[in-house]
Amino acid sequence: MREMWALVFVVMVSVTGCDPAFVASVDEHSMRTVWPDGGDPSADEWLPRGLRRTRSGYYSWLQPDSAVRGWEGRCGQTAMANIAWHCGYNVSPTDAIRLAPDLTPGTRPGRLATGLNKIAGGDCGEFRVCRPDVASGAQPLRWLHDKVHAYGRGYPTPVLITEGNALHWVTVVDIREPDDGPCTVVYLEDGRETHRPCASFVQTWELLFNLSGLVTRDTILGRYTAICRRGG
Repeated sequence: MREMWALVFVVMVSVTGCDPAFVASVDEHSMRTVWPDGGDPSADEWLPRGLRRTRSGYYSWLQPDSAVRGWEGRCGQTAMANIAWHCGYNVSPTDAIRLAPDLTPGTRPGRLATGLNKIAGGDCGEFRVCRPDVASGAQPLRWLHDKVHAYGRGYPTPVLITEGNALHWVTVVDIREPDDGPCTVVYLEDGRETHRPCASFVQTWELLFNLSGLVTRDTILGRYTAICRRGG
């Protein structure tokens, strides 16, 4: 039991993401503003404040400032906003804080999926926490590539990785050359796109060495955590 409390304590002080101060209910339908008058969302004049178009043509929200002495990094809400924009909803990370409140420091995977279902579910499919079945031989990168490119088109996928000694949500938009090198993972964070070698990305996705070594395989977070969708 002492070991479990130690794990919970470290997760509480190290996970980035949610602001427990936002507990008020907000009508999510008021936030579901699609582009007016059939406007082209690819045109810069249609971009709301805080949204950036990256060099490869992806759209990435700027991440709000952290809170609670850095424990609340807002990366989970930023990932929600990235997915919502892809689904046609103008929901900023600040909106996501109110629409999907979480009493724990950081956005838990289940809460991120629940928030996406509240914001963009139905029209954009059903969101759920998912992981590759590594025990049965699944290759994590090939599995993630198939999720990102499911349904015949590119589909951004929130993925939980480590960043230094904390957890960090990013939005994976592409995996280039997953079977033959050089393999690169492309993901969105804080208004930009990041290109990372696959080997380095997988190491951070395993969640094996962060949080003083207490979050390891088969814990409450689990390796290779992502948010997938059905249908849509």
